[in-house]
Amino acid sequence: MQDGDPRDELDDVLAALLRERPAGEVAPYVRRHDALAPTSAEVLARQAAYLALLGVAHGPSVRLAQRELARLAGDPGLDAGEVVAASTLALERTDRVTVVGQVRLLAALARADPALPVADALRLAAEHPRSDVRALVARELGRLGEPVPARTRAVGFFAPAPAARPAVAAVVPVADADELVAVLLELLDEVDPLGLERAIDGLLRFGDQRPPSARPLAERIKRPVRPGAAFPGDPREAVRVLARAWLTRRRIVLDGTWTVELGRALVPDAAARPGTLIGAAGQRLTGIARALRDGLWPAVALPATADGLIPAEALSSRLAVVAAAGRRLPGHELEVALRRVPPEDRALVEVPVELSRVAPRRPLLDATGPAVGERRTVVLRPVPWAPEVRAVRFGAEGTLAQELQYGTHEPRFEQAVALGAALLPQDPDRLAALAHPYLARDLTWDRSCTVPVHRALGASRSANGAAASSALVLGLAAQDARARGAAQDAVLDLARYGVLDGAALGEQAALLLGEGLVVGRRLSTGLREVAGAGDAAVPPLVDALAALPPVLVGRHDRGPFIELAAELGELTGRRSG
Repeated sequence: MQDGDPRDELDDVLAALLRERPAGEVAPYVRRHDALAPTSAEVLARQAAYLALLGVAHGPSVRLAQRELARLAGDPGLDAGEVVAASTLALERTDRVTVVGQVRLLAALARADPALPVADALRLAAEHPRSDVRALVARELGRLGEPVPARTRAVGFFAPAPAARPAVAAVVPVADADELVAVLLELLDEVDPLGLERAIDGLLRFGDQRPPSARPLAERIKRPVRPGAAFPGDPREAVRVLARAWLTRRRIVLDGTWTVELGRALVPDAAARPGTLIGAAGQRLTGIARALRDGLWPAVALPATADGLIPAEALSSRLAVVAAAGRRLPGHELEVALRRVPPEDRALVEVPVELSRVAPRRPLLDATGPAVGERRTVVLRPVPWAPEVRAVRFGAEGTLAQELQYGTHEPRFEQAVALGAALLPQDPDRLAALAHPYLARDLTWDRSCTVPVHRALGASRSANGAAASSALVLGLAAQDARARGAAQDAVLDLARYGVLDGAALGEQAALLLGEGLVVGRRLSTGLREVAGAGDAAVPPLVDALAALPPVLVGRHDRGPFIELAAELGELTGRRSG
């Protein structure tokens, strides 16, 4: 998406929604479409695109099209006959929400034009697996004076086969020092993990060059920051430090200026600790900044693809080139690069002995990590004047009190969390375990910081373990709608690609509900949204709901869980408890 003529942007958004992509990548386009608020004339001019959206797989995109077309019912510019013709795929789905939306769309068109032949289309949904959908179809056919067809076949539910993941775009390295300047200037406005990775790669390769085009960058990083415009952990300040380390003359030492801080505790007053998700990201960037003061370094950690991965063969090749040249790697870049190789392939990476010998003794993140630790619920007071907090931790309590304070007054803290998440693109349980302090805080904060965590979990190629399942449940129950939406998309993507472990999700949901750590109504609403967005999520959600009955006894909010379990049980023919 890009700024410019809103009409062109609307076309870009619609084109993006028509392309196959994970649910987590679709939601921002749906929100952007709604923010553009197209007029009736703009929708009419693009009705072919909206009609095509009725046949895509992602439920929210279908509902967007249904909503926009429904408000044009009766408009002479709308080709209602084409809407009826395009309804087949939507009406043949087995989820509830999109089919109900399409039935209501056809009903609205029929009210506006009683001569419109919608009955045959409505009959496509007459044998839907859900009784309430069949009842709705029967009512609409009755209003049209049409007979309700007799059941001709046993109604059954068939979950779709796991979808193939769409191709991921390749990451293009920075071509020269001039492009590096342009990338850094963009990052000073808005930090994104992939852009920062390209900048780091370029800084290490072109660190001895000072192109004339760098003058605007040099002037900007020297300019005093406006009071209140940045906070100590602002990720843009990290970019400023990296740019200053590159452009400042080598005879000027200024060692104290090369420290990158992405989060800070109030009590005790200290920067984010090493070993935490935020502390590790800051420590890594500090190492890069200090390395830049020594000139050129080899770069090996740039992801090969936009999902943050490096193939084992590609990393082995990069490391062999470095070793053959007799060079060392800066900071923690060997560890960062290895973590970007899919876990099942890491043993295939050939790390030259001379490189492993000079790697830092203390890793950014403990090799065992809290993801293998025991789950525990702790009660603590992050600061003396605050109320007690109950939170889940996987592993030792350690730095939990300090981490609950990180980002408290930092409006761009979500970007800092994104930089931490980028260190663990395919270690979902370890990432989730490290992110639990921020997930716990999002249960009560209006401004979420964990959307990047849920996006990373949704992109995982492995099943959700205990820590990842706990993170998803916490996200479904977050206070901020953005975090809840991101968690729903993550669950849907895991289900769509066949790796969602519903039993593990249900086990963690039962624990969190039983301990009173999540709001039940938010969680039940999130599960219902996921169930209605795609058939692939239904079987694992039945497994998840099967774990809940023991903790629902006596709860005032048990009704929505029981209703959802009954509906999905009827749909699939399975009882969820």
